[in-house]
Amino acid sequence: MKRANRKAATAADTATKSTTLLSQTRKVSSNRIHNFLRWYAFIIFIVLLVGWQIFLDNNDAQEIHTESKQNHLIRQRRRDKQSLQNQDNQSLQSQDKQPLDNVVEYLTKLAIMPSNKLQRALNSEEDDVFQLSQLEKGNCPSNMQNWLPPRVSDEAARLFRERNKPQHHNNNPNKNKPLPLLWYEHLSKAGGTSFCKLAGTNMFRSEVPSYYCMPSKKDDPDARVGLWSNDELAKYVQDGTKRIVSNEWNPFDPIRFDFQSENSKNPNIKVMFVTTIREPINRLLSAYKFWGVLHNQMNPHPTITQWLNRQHNRARHASVPDWEITNHVSRYNFAAWKFSNGKMPLPKPEVIDESVVPPSVINYESESSWREPFSDAIRNLSRFDLVIPLELLWKPEHSILLKDVLGWDKLDEVHVVPTGKVEKTDAKAKVSPEQYEVLWNANRLDMILHAWSKALFLSKIHCGNNG
Repeated sequence: MKRANRKAATAADTATKSTTLLSQTRKVSSNRIHNFLRWYAFIIFIVLLVGWQIFLDNNDAQEIHTESKQNHLIRQRRRDKQSLQNQDNQSLQSQDKQPLDNVVEYLTKLAIMPSNKLQRALNSEEDDVFQLSQLEKGNCPSNMQNWLPPRVSDEAARLFRERNKPQHHNNNPNKNKPLPLLWYEHLSKAGGTSFCKLAGTNMFRSEVPSYYCMPSKKDDPDARVGLWSNDELAKYVQDGTKRIVSNEWNPFDPIRFDFQSENSKNPNIKVMFVTTIREPINRLLSAYKFWGVLHNQMNPHPTITQWLNRQHNRARHASVPDWEITNHVSRYNFAAWKFSNGKMPLPKPEVIDESVVPPSVINYESESSWREPFSDAIRNLSRFDLVIPLELLWKPEHSILLKDVLGWDKLDEVHVVPTGKVEKTDAKAKVSPEQYEVLWNANRLDMILHAWSKALFLSKIHCGNNG
């Protein structure tokens, strides 16, 4: 009996040990399985991650392979610019570019030429001092140092282009970067309304002020951003979503360039500067049609000679800056006036005769009143990121520059006028040869700025890093 009990106890003990051993074996096996599954899942994750990266790389390679020649050129030019901007200022100055003082001197020497000689100098089929004949054919001239200013930093433009790029990492590299703003200096009757339409096509609606790109305030659709302080402009950008502003009625104040300075008082804002410029006499006649005819309640409407004489009288008595919108649009050398912060003089003729085009009374060779404002206009325009000649804006071969600088790719031609029909102005067909000659000589500074701006615009396209 006792033996039987011992056997039973031994069997029970053996069973318990077997059960315990089996349980432990199952635990070990389970742990091994779990560990195996964890490693297997990790390996699968790594494989998927590597595969996804390979897919992205292949996709990028495919995009590069299929992108157009034009877009590839844009990327190459940006890489070249970034490389050059990493060099110090001394390296930049070592290129074949004259200091800005020499550019001012060169353009000033053109201004004192006799009218007929200056016309030949600017004509691309005659003396062609800006080598436009070569540039218009897509060639880069070998000698541009007399008129090519130093390169403008691409920092503000790059921030503007990249402002809405999606970020794929939690550490957003744009998080602490300055906010970008496009300041558009609207030269009246030089394509500004069309440029604003273009901005609306290429930017988010929330980024573009609804009233012709002009900032608004309560009960004031045009709040005259040209009269704002830099602090007021910075607050407007930081407190809202607008990324473009347009200044039409007031001259350009170079105090705005503080936003590009390394020691800016408003380091959280970076401003890029863009304008459009137009053949001066065509612009002047377009202003006459718009303000002298379409928006003139006089009956009958004044003739071009009456309107110019009366408008010039208003301009001489107007303050600079002011709140009026039409006091200065008829000025001779209007672009030089605009970009010199309103300093360009408009002397009064000894005799005012409303039956004739008012002549220029400035003796460019002997007088000095025009020199400093003209110099200021050259220096200020040289610091703009983009000066667009209106005549070149809609040509497909020139759209590369708007893509490169602004990042815009919807560049279908748009012509917008607030009133009336879109018409092409041809000054030579609208006025007599005698009137045209007087207007050309009276606007000689703007003629120089316009031809120079065309050369600069085309050199940026055709001369790569030398432009």
